[in-house]
Amino acid sequence: MFDLPSLIHAGVTLINEALKQIFKLFFKHFIWSFVMTLKQRFLDAVLTGELGTIEDRGVVVTLKQFKHYFSDVTSDYINSFLPASTIEPGRTTITNTKFLVRIRDGVYLVHPDVLT
Repeated sequence: MFDLPSLIHAGVTLINEALKQIFKLFFKHFIWSFVMTLKQRFLDAVLTGELGTIEDRGVVVTLKQFKHYFSDVTSDYINSFLPASTIEPGRTTITNTKFLVRIRDGVYLVHPDVLT
């Protein structure tokens, strides 16, 4: 015979866990997009493997991948973020705002120091 209070408790627990998972997904993708800077979001996406392609030389991000991943950003900043984050030619170290190496037009290598 079924123990009705135990079944109800198990059902409520299951629903509660499902709601927690839904909230986590909502929180991560929507709330954080308003709180975190684009740089923070970019680095988080690269470090978690959600953005970029791992190659022998490191993580490579294309402008096309970047625009697709950050499709929620509607300002023109989306077009200037990667070029503005590029280390100047002749330099090898990263700064707070410069942490990419331009490989060719629209293709950028994330500096290895960012990934450590």
